[in-house]
Amino acid sequence: MLLKSLADRAARPARARVRERKISRQADSSAHSKKVVEAQDSREIVPAPESAYDNMITSVVSMMDSSPTEVRDYRSEYTHVSSIVNPNCMRKLLLGSRDNMPVYRPWMKSSDKILWAMGRACEAHIRSQFITARAKKGIYGVWSCVCGVTSRTGYYSSCVCDKCGKDADVYGEYRVENHEVMLSGQIDLLVQLANERLVVVETKSMNKDEFDKLEAPVPAHILQALAYRRLLIETGFNMADEVCIVYASKGYVFKGSVYKEFCVNTGSTSLTSFMRVVDTMWDIARDTAEHRRNRTLPDRVCSHVGDTKAKQCHKVAECFSRSV
Repeated sequence: MLLKSLADRAARPARARVRERKISRQADSSAHSKKVVEAQDSREIVPAPESAYDNMITSVVSMMDSSPTEVRDYRSEYTHVSSIVNPNCMRKLLLGSRDNMPVYRPWMKSSDKILWAMGRACEAHIRSQFITARAKKGIYGVWSCVCGVTSRTGYYSSCVCDKCGKDADVYGEYRVENHEVMLSGQIDLLVQLANERLVVVETKSMNKDEFDKLEAPVPAHILQALAYRRLLIETGFNMADEVCIVYASKGYVFKGSVYKEFCVNTGSTSLTSFMRVVDTMWDIARDTAEHRRNRTLPDRVCSHVGDTKAKQCHKVAECFSRSV
C-alpha cells in the first residue's frame, strides 16, 4: 500500500502535465478549425497550422465533407437524364441554370462522401479492367492525353500530343446530347459488339447487404440505361437491342463473385412498362426545354415555404419570390 501511495503521488504531476498538453492541443485545434471555416467562407486556401495537434487532418476533411456539393449540370442548358430518373425539382434546377448560380445537394455526412468515393472507385475499376483487357479496342469514348491538351472522340487510335509527347489513351465517358428536348447523358461505357452495334454499359456499386439480396437490376438503373440508349439512337448511333448493367459490392465478398451483371433486352414484354416511363421522361424533358427557351419556370412542387422540402431547399427564397 505504501509503495502504491508513493507511486500515485509521483504520477500526479505527470498526469497534470498531460492534461495541460491536451488542453493546449484542443485550444490549437479549435483556433485552427476557426481559421479553416473562415478560409472556406472566403474561398481561400486553408492556412497551415502553427503546430501539429490531434485531429489536424480530420478536422479539415470533416469540414470539407460537410460543405455543400453542387448538382451536376446545373449550369448546363441541358437536363441530365439522372435528374429525371431520380425525381428532382425542375424549378430549382432551372433557377440555378437561369441565374448561373449553383444548385446544391442536401447536406451530407462524411460517411456519405466516403461511400460515394468508394462507389466511384468501384465503377472506375470495372471500366479500367475491361478497357485494358480489350486493349482499348471497340470502346467508344473521349480519349485524352495526360496533360489534357489533345483529345478526340470515337474509338481509340494512337494519337501523340504535341505538348506532353504522350499518347491520347486516357478514357473518358462519352456525353450525348439531344438538342430538341435538351436532354443529355454521360455513358459509363459504350462497347462495340461483333455485329458492330454498340451496347450501353452502366456500372453501379452498392453495399454488401443490398448486393447479396440483388436478383434483378434496380428499376431506376434500367430506366437510366434505356434513356441513354434512346438518346444515342436519336443522335444516329447503331445500337444493340440490349443494355447492360454491372454491379460491384463495396463490401468484401467471401464467397462468390464481387460482381453481378444483368443484360436487359429492350424487346422483352417485361420492359413495356419501362418503355412507357421513358416516353414520360421525354415529355418532362420536352416541357423543361420549353421553359428554358421561353425563360419561364414550371409550377412549384411545394405549396408554401413551410413545406418540409421547402425548408431544406436553398432556392426557396428565389422560388417563392418569382412567379415566372
